[in-house]
Amino acid sequence: MSIWRYDDNLMGAESKLGLRSSSCPFCETALRLLGEKTVNLVTDVHGQEVPVVAAVRVCQLCGWWSVRTDYAAMEKGAAHGPYLFSETRYAHGTLRNLTDKDIGSSLDLLRRLIVAKQRALNEVDPFQIEDLVGDVFSRLGYSVNPTSRSRDGGIDLYLMEKDREEDLIGVQVKRYKKRIVVAQVRSFLGALLLRGSTKGFFVGTSGFTSVATREAETARQRHLAVIELKDAQWLLDKLRLTQRPAYTDIDDPDTPFARLLEDSSNIPIESRSRD
Repeated sequence: MSIWRYDDNLMGAESKLGLRSSSCPFCETALRLLGEKTVNLVTDVHGQEVPVVAAVRVCQLCGWWSVRTDYAAMEKGAAHGPYLFSETRYAHGTLRNLTDKDIGSSLDLLRRLIVAKQRALNEVDPFQIEDLVGDVFSRLGYSVNPTSRSRDGGIDLYLMEKDREEDLIGVQVKRYKKRIVVAQVRSFLGALLLRGSTKGFFVGTSGFTSVATREAETARQRHLAVIELKDAQWLLDKLRLTQRPAYTDIDDPDTPFARLLEDSSNIPIESRSRD
């Protein structure tokens, strides 16, 4: 499943924005021209075959895509001979209204949803955020071991760096709408010390109070533990860093726009004109 709907190619103001823009109308990332190809031939009044050319643009960050086809041909007019006829067709992906049930266990889907729609951090299940954070650390080169969710003792994940398997790094993940306070940092520090860990990551999607930040610094200065506080921006940056490319080949049959390139008549008409 994707975060994008492919059966609903919206027209009107939204499509015209995407048609003319060099950046993704959804997340504002620069669009990449995946390629252009001839998808059809039309015959003009002189019997000449004119190519219908499709241009595919994709957002490598959130996966938004658009397909535009254009052609111009000579067509016989009603009374005054040949006229130049042009036609543009346009289609694009539109965001689904996803629920936790839709997302299921697909971390790649969750990743794309949050990168494209940042407020989704506060909409999905907290346990899914834990899984996503674990996936991020795994892609960054750590060995990740989740703890029991019913009895985690204040630590959600354990990390190990390559060649340093004796040093466990604890991770606490909190998907809160309010900032993390000092008592929560102290509780995490206690959990680390009880398990003999001297390093930890506290991922709080809503950020941390100034007192909580100072408490983490105090723990470091007293050589109790190094606690790195990570907020939503850190998570989003790492999601972008570890994001896999959306689409790389205009001829890939598994892309959602493949059927549109096979038969451009499936693409809604954006504009027609006669000169």
